[in-house]
Amino acid sequence: MKRNVIRIALVVVLVALGFFLYVIGKEHRVFVDNRDIVINGVEYKSTNPIDVIVDDVDLGEVGKGKRKVANTPGPWHKITAIEKLPDGTTREVVRKFNLAPNDTAVVNLVALFELEDGWLAIE
Repeated sequence: MKRNVIRIALVVVLVALGFFLYVIGKEHRVFVDNRDIVINGVEYKSTNPIDVIVDDVDLGEVGKGKRKVANTPGPWHKITAIEKLPDGTTREVVRKFNLAPNDTAVVNLVALFELEDGWLAIE
């Protein structure tokens, strides 16, 4: 009887470990848009190129009207966006977000700089 309990416990632990490793290792696609967007009837325009880093993936410069994609593992993500202003200065935004195993994220950079909500769409 004791032997069967140990075997069942070992199987449960191995299944839990497999699920944990699946969630941690699952790769997500994070699309990054530098396109115009309309939120609640207000249009926000893309004007400047933006340097983007998603987790440790450097996407480089995302030009006006362009889209790039980053493939990153794990459920926890961080996006860092640095906008180059015409006068030579920069402004930076850092945000964190979580994704479920089958989610794909679309980040709108214009909304990221202008709004608190609406910058992330999860599909």
